[in-house]
Amino acid sequence: MSTTLTWEDHRIDITSRMSSKYWWLATEQIVMIDGQEIARTGGLSFTESAIGKFTHAGQSCVLELQTAGGLFTLSSLPYVLRINGLPVASGDLHIENLASAVVAHLGLLLLLGLLGFAIGYMLIHK
Repeated sequence: MSTTLTWEDHRIDITSRMSSKYWWLATEQIVMIDGQEIARTGGLSFTESAIGKFTHAGQSCVLELQTAGGLFTLSSLPYVLRINGLPVASGDLHIENLASAVVAHLGLLLLLGLLGFAIGYMLIHK
């Protein structure tokens, strides 16, 4: 579920999702204006900033998306969107595909548990 807003007749879509690039341990944010990707950020840090440029009324504009997360961020991230340094929107970005992150983490824990069991079994039954 992306966040959609309008600024000066431009449609802005902001998507936040768990990223397989980071083994589903971190989110990735994508900003699109009128269907074109302008900025992308993500990673294993508590604050992220994505900066991109687009054209409005023949002028170059700078868009900046700042997000903040924490150890207990479960389903959303607070964000601030600025265009040309002025705040345009703020709120919470709901994180998509959380279920796939849970399944991936459970699968990884199961695999590690089986590996630990196999190693323990081999050491005991030498």
